[in-house]
Formats: sequence, C-alpha cells, structure tokens
Amino acid sequence: NLQDPLLSHIYYPLKPGYEHLGFYDKSPIDIAKLVAKYAMGTGLGCYSWVTGMSFHRSGVRKEEDGNDLQIHFCPLIGHEQNQATKNFGLHLNEARPINEWGKLPKYGITILPSLVRAQSTGTIRLASADPLAPPIIDPRYLSDENDLKAYVECYKFTRQVCSTGALGEILGPEVIDESIPHPADSWEYMAETLRRRCVTIYHPAGTARMGRKGDSRAVVDPFLKVNGVSGLRVADASIMPDVVSGNTNAPSIMIGEKCADMIKKAWNLE
Repeated sequence: NLQDPLLSHIYYPLKPGYEHLGFYDKSPIDIAKLVAKYAMGTGLGCYSWVTGMSFHRSGVRKEEDGNDLQIHFCPLIGHEQNQATKNFGLHLNEARPINEWGKLPKYGITILPSLVRAQSTGTIRLASADPLAPPIIDPRYLSDENDLKAYVECYKFTRQVCSTGALGEILGPEVIDESIPHPADSWEYMAETLRRRCVTIYHPAGTARMGRKGDSRAVVDPFLKVNGVSGLRVADASIMPDVVSGNTNAPSIMIGEKCADMIKKAWNLE
C-alpha cells in the first residue's frame, strides 16, 4: 500500500528587462547580495525556496476524494546537476534524457507540479532476514493509467497560469525539451516530460495501513497497535490508509499527538 506522491519541474525564463527579479545561484554578485539582505532580515535567504503553492482537482478522481494536484512556485532555476542527482536521483540518461542543467536560462522560475494523491500503489518487501539490510522498495510510479491523465491536467494548468495575468507579463516561453519527439503543445509531449522528470517528493505513506478488525490489509488497529505484536504501536504517515491531499508533516504530527493521548489514557496518565 505504498503511496509516494510525485514531483516534476517546468522552467520559464524571465523576459528581457525583468532579469532583476531573478536569482542566479552561481553568480558571486547575486550570492553577495543574498548574504547582505539575509543579514538585514530580508531576501530569498530568509524564507523557503518554495514561495507559493496551490491545490487543485484533476477531475480524474471522484470529487469527494479532494484535491489530487499541488503546484509549487520557486523564484529561480537551479543549475546544479550534482544537486539534482543527490537530492532527487535525477540522472542524465541517453535513452530518456532531461534538460541539461548547464543549458538552462540564467534567470527564471521553476514550477513544480505534484501528483499528491496517486492511484498507483507500490510495495516494500524484506530483502533478507537481516533486520539491518535495506528493504526492497518498488513505488510503481504511474502504473495506474489514471495517474498520468491527472498529472497531465496539472501540467496544463501550470501552462495556463504562467501564460496569463501577472506571470504572463514577465515570463518568456516555457523551456521545451527538444529531445522529446512530440509537438510541445501535445498531450504526448506533456506525458513524456512528466515520465522523464517525475521524482519522489519525500512524502511516502500507507505501508502500515490502519484498519478495523478483520481488515486483511491492515497493519495496525484504530489504536495504532501492530496486529499480532504486543507492546508496539506505529505513529507516523505509514498508518494512513490513503495519503492526504497535501503535505504530510502536519498530519504526521497530529497522528503522533493522538497516539500519545491514547497511550496516556491506556495507562491512566491523563
């Protein structure tokens, strides 16, 4: 029941005359400006690189399932291939390449479309009897065809946002990956772009699913006790039967707080 939300990236350059709005992470002058502003409590160094986000419904899932798409806005373009590989496992692959970081525009923005509620589910299996051996993780990304349909809707909405209104006034055309053999405005192009660029957003959930008695898929009961094991509870995002429609940090804190309350009640410590 592994559910691992996906993240991708789309680049837009700033139009001529608007470069002053951008930040280039290799320029000594820009870095000096960043440090100076940080010392005064202002500038990009004082807050998250993700300066805005929005949530949407793709229309692919049932309406009662809530939002299944999330879009992040970053006011710069990263140019470090090593960082992309280290942090997200993005590699330049001859068979299915992605944009080379060194050839990207100097100033611009990065839009990160995310599929937060996928219908595809993966697995985590033991590799051996050794408890210290790394497990075998297979997220099975986009194995359900509806996920790619939903993700393309996120791509379409991103293009709409970046080509109209205030952003449309300052942004140039989207950076197109010319290695993809489809017209840039086609469904096929967007689908292949997402296939090549999608990575984990580090919000995995669901592998210790909570369920009622008799649920053969449940790992823990409604009190977060592991079925068949005494004295052990699980209190993190893994107990979610379905991943939430957004970031998992706050819900995980809530799960931990609820578990603490249940333990105190069980031991008459309230």
